[in-house]
Amino acid sequence: MVRAGIGQGLLLGAFAILALALASLPAQAAGDTLLITGQLTYLPRIALTPDSLAIVELRDSASADAPVVAERRMALQGRQVPLPFELGVDRATLVPGVRYAVRGGILAAGRPSWATEPLVVDTAAETIELGELVMTPVRARGFASTLRCGDLTITVGFQGDLLRLEAGAEAIDLKQVESASGARFSAGTEPPTTFWSKGERATLVLHGVTYPECVVQRAEAPAFRARGNEPGWSLVIDAAGLVLTTGYGEARLAVGAPVPPPADGGVVLGVRPDGFAVGDPESAPIHGRIVLNEYLGRESYLHLDLEDGGDAVVEVSPDARHRAGETIGLSVKPGAAHLFAAADERRLAA
Repeated sequence: MVRAGIGQGLLLGAFAILALALASLPAQAAGDTLLITGQLTYLPRIALTPDSLAIVELRDSASADAPVVAERRMALQGRQVPLPFELGVDRATLVPGVRYAVRGGILAAGRPSWATEPLVVDTAAETIELGELVMTPVRARGFASTLRCGDLTITVGFQGDLLRLEAGAEAIDLKQVESASGARFSAGTEPPTTFWSKGERATLVLHGVTYPECVVQRAEAPAFRARGNEPGWSLVIDAAGLVLTTGYGEARLAVGAPVPPPADGGVVLGVRPDGFAVGDPESAPIHGRIVLNEYLGRESYLHLDLEDGGDAVVEVSPDARHRAGETIGLSVKPGAAHLFAAADERRLAA
C-alpha cells in the first residue's frame, strides 16, 4: 500500500510539472488569429448599387497573383461608404520572412468597380488597425481612350457591356442605347449623362451640362512593332527611325528619322482609321480584338484592343460583317504611318 501511494504521488507530481511547463509556453496556439480592422471608402459622391459586394484580402505582397491568405466578403445590401471591416488571419498560415499586403475593393454587378492600392502590413503585430483605406475607380481593361472636351479631359473604356466614363475623380457606368448613327450611351439618370461617339469625335453631356465637342487625344507609345512569316520579317519604328528585317534576319534595312527625336523620347505613331487594311489574322502582322463595331452610315469604325496592349480604330465598309469579340488581322497601308513627338505633336518622319 505504501509503494502504491508513493507511485501515485510521483505520477501526480509529473502531471503538475507538465502543467507548469505548458503554462510557461508562449500564448500563440495553432488557432491564434491576427485581427486586421479598418474602413473602406472613396472620395467621389457616388452611391453604391444594392448588389455591391465589398472584399478585403491579405496576400503575399511580392505578386498580385499570389494565393489569398485570408479574405472577407460583405454583401452591402444598400450600405454606403465608409464600410468598416474586420479580417481574421490564422497565424499558422503566415510564412516567416514574407511581406504581406492588404487590399480592398468593391464589386458591382459582379465586376470590379473600386479598389485600394496594396498596403504592406506588419503581421507580427498583435492587432492591426489600418484606419481609412481610400479606393479609386477601377479603370476599364477593354478599349480605352482619352478625350478632350473643351477644358475637361475624360477617359472612356469598356468594362463588359458597360461604357465607363471617368471625369476627374468621378466614374460613371453607361449603357448603350438606340441611335441612328454612331454609338450612344446613357447613364439613365436625371440630370442626364450621355456620351455619343462618332468616330474620333464625340458629344458629352455630364449631369445635364453639354460640353464642347470631344476629340481623341493621342496616346504616348515608345515604339511600333510588327512581324510576319513566309518569309519571316519584322518592323520596328521608334524615335531613332525605322528598322526592317527580312528573310528571317538575313537582310536588314535601317532608316534614321529625318528630324531629331524629342528631348523626352516620347513618340506617337499615328495611323488614321482609313490607313489600315483588314486581313487574315494568320498572316497579318497586327492582331486586334473587336470591342465595338460603330456604324456611321457610309462607313463603320471598328474599335480594337491590340495584342500588344495598345488600341486602334479601323474604318471598314458598313457592309462588312464584323462582331464584338472577333479577332482580326491588320496591316498599315503604304504611307499611312506617321511619327509625332508626344510633347508637342511635331512631325518626326514624312
